[in-house]
Amino acid sequence: MAAVLALALLAWAFAYSEVTVAWRAPRFARRARRSLDLAAFLAEVSARLRAGGGEAESWARAAERNGLNPEVTDGAPAALASIGPEAAVRGARASALLARELGAPLADLLDHYGRILIQTQAASDALHVALAGPRASARLLAALPALGLLIGSAMGARPLEAVVGAGTVPFAVGLMLLVLGQLWTRAMIVRAARLAALEEAIDAHLLAGALETGAAIPRALSAVGRVAERPTLEEAGGLLALGATWEEAWGGGSGPGRDAQSAPRSLSRLVLRIPDSARISVGKRGYAAQVRGGGGLVERVLEPAWTDGANPVPLLVGAAASVLARSDRAAREAAERLAVRLVLPLGLCFLPAFILIGVVPIVISLGIGLV
Repeated sequence: MAAVLALALLAWAFAYSEVTVAWRAPRFARRARRSLDLAAFLAEVSARLRAGGGEAESWARAAERNGLNPEVTDGAPAALASIGPEAAVRGARASALLARELGAPLADLLDHYGRILIQTQAASDALHVALAGPRASARLLAALPALGLLIGSAMGARPLEAVVGAGTVPFAVGLMLLVLGQLWTRAMIVRAARLAALEEAIDAHLLAGALETGAAIPRALSAVGRVAERPTLEEAGGLLALGATWEEAWGGGSGPGRDAQSAPRSLSRLVLRIPDSARISVGKRGYAAQVRGGGGLVERVLEPAWTDGANPVPLLVGAAASVLARSDRAAREAAERLAVRLVLPLGLCFLPAFILIGVVPIVISLGIGLV
């Protein structure tokens, strides 16, 4: 019974190792495939729109052809989430809502957004390929302890009996090292995967589409903020429409010479100029969001357009391309660093676990047999 229990513990540890390490690889692959499927789906909707179909009809027919529920809610099929990651689907829905609110050509928005989705896969693919080797090494080393016990048993030793005797402590320590190594490896892989910059690219894409309809910057910011659920953008657009300066609208911004301390003074002066009926637009939630750091990429990119009259659309398109390129480069660099750093759990956890679980019980068993 004790030998069976020991074997079950080892099997559990190995299964846990397989789940925590191998689970991530298919998940990356599924995310990439689903985003590409979403891009193809949006391209089909765009083609139907250009062929003269209505928006609801184009969404519904494309959804039905792809085996999805054709019911359309909020301008897009409710089942859209089944073919794309949450962030990607949110961008598609925001594109549909923006087209309805500002009259932007939905086909153009979907075509451009589909290209963004395809570009974002370069980072995911690079990370997936670069991590294939380290993941395979981790799985191999996780299997070595069980392999060592099997080889020892085939040689005539009785390692499982040693595990419940003199080898109990080494076996338990090895088991803990095996699990610790998998937790460590998993944490490193997850950290390396948090490099996608899709959100900023979506903001730039939506704003470019809004501005191409002829909407002014304040209205474009407010509309994109509403459809994309970006309170900072919506409130900045509202403040600009009420006569705020660029710095006041973004709560003091984050540029040289500005900090969060300047936000209360500038916004207080602005509130004195806002009619009572409109003061709700600078509520506590919006005020806190502005003070925390402004609009980031959007604030920096649109400032020349607001202050100097530059064409904002090329600025936004270029910013989106730059964000995606940086994301791809960062993913590749992170994967290369991770391949080197994974030597630590391999050397400090997996190899000692192999010795304690797969070698020490065999040595103890052979020693007992000699006595």
